[in-house]
Amino acid sequence: MKCVIIGMGPAGIACAETLLQEDASVEVTIIASDKAPYSRCMLHYYLDGERSFDNLNFAPKGFFTDNNRLTVMPSKNVSEVDSVLKNVIFDDGTKVGYDKLLIATGAKPFVPPIEGLHDAKNRCVFRDIDDVDKIIENAKPNSKCVIVGAGVAALDAAYGLLEKGVDVSLIEMFPRISPLQLDDKAAYTYQKLFEEHGAKFYLGRRVISVDLDENSNATAVNTVFASAVSFDNNEKIPCDFLIVVAGVRPNFAFLKDSGIQTDKSILVKRNMQSSDIDVYAAGDCAGQSGIWPNAKNQGVVAAKNMLGCKEEYTDIYAMKNTMNFYGLTTLTIGNVNVDDTNCQSDVYEDRNLYYRYVIKDNKIVAVLLQGSIARMGIWLHIIKNNIDVSKIKKPLHKIRYSDFYKVDEKGAFEYAI
Repeated sequence: MKCVIIGMGPAGIACAETLLQEDASVEVTIIASDKAPYSRCMLHYYLDGERSFDNLNFAPKGFFTDNNRLTVMPSKNVSEVDSVLKNVIFDDGTKVGYDKLLIATGAKPFVPPIEGLHDAKNRCVFRDIDDVDKIIENAKPNSKCVIVGAGVAALDAAYGLLEKGVDVSLIEMFPRISPLQLDDKAAYTYQKLFEEHGAKFYLGRRVISVDLDENSNATAVNTVFASAVSFDNNEKIPCDFLIVVAGVRPNFAFLKDSGIQTDKSILVKRNMQSSDIDVYAAGDCAGQSGIWPNAKNQGVVAAKNMLGCKEEYTDIYAMKNTMNFYGLTTLTIGNVNVDDTNCQSDVYEDRNLYYRYVIKDNKIVAVLLQGSIARMGIWLHIIKNNIDVSKIKKPLHKIRYSDFYKVDEKGAFEYAI
């Protein structure tokens, strides 16, 4: 059986590993627009020069050289999938046939339709290694960079640029940085750290246009208050180049005429199978969590079903994010900014820690841990399993695994809550 995988991220590599390990007769072909696998989570270390491209490679040692049943086709762009004749077709007209296909193409950066933004030659995004190479070309010491967005990826870019001596300004429509992951206090703590290292923040503002010079290079970004109905409060922020980090969209445009069902993403069942019984999808392109361990698990599940095993992906709880800037680590699980009058917050704070727990009907629905994430596994377990914590008679920040188990009369551990 010939299995083809489009994509060389965690889902694609995990799928290939599983196929090769589980069936000695399978031949696997990996197709990717990238020249090699690399961790996008580490791109800011590549940007600031701390890591080389080779040091971003996460594939197991010898994976590509020691598997004679594995073919890798890097730097290839897929233009379409012919699901009737079972061919993956490239932009140069060549094709590769398959018996089973996994699509793990991730997501593409979104660039908002703002005047001048799409035309700016010195406009970058922050998603792929080629994007970062373009940023590095522009990132001269003391040059001015404007970053549109202040989420986690934008902060990654800002961190790398600040390390290179670039003057960095970030524009965010929300009144705080990383608005989806952090609450006001946790966000302000990071904001102060970044400001101490030279970053400038323009919060609660939106971009209305980009000024271009005669060579179509951006020279300034024009902003107004996010709630403004007129442009009277326009503030111009000068730049030598700019980076747009305004979210991503699932990457599946090449399926347009394939007959495979899509909506905002490729539609898949719990076994990662698409509407075509021989085509599977995993990760961002399938509207699933692109978080590293989740995407990897989806690749494994897809592989096993491609081989005829019946297995479902069950870890659908994906609202988890970690970040670490300037030595300060934060974990967020769930939505700590939920707008629900039935929710209440429990906060613990000392000199080094800030913990916030969101509780609804005696269940923890979200948690933010800043300063130490040593017991993150406990909170993942509690939230994913809807455990009632009202019976635990101690402060939430002191909860341990031992609080959920007891020893029965025979000396065995059993669930206590």
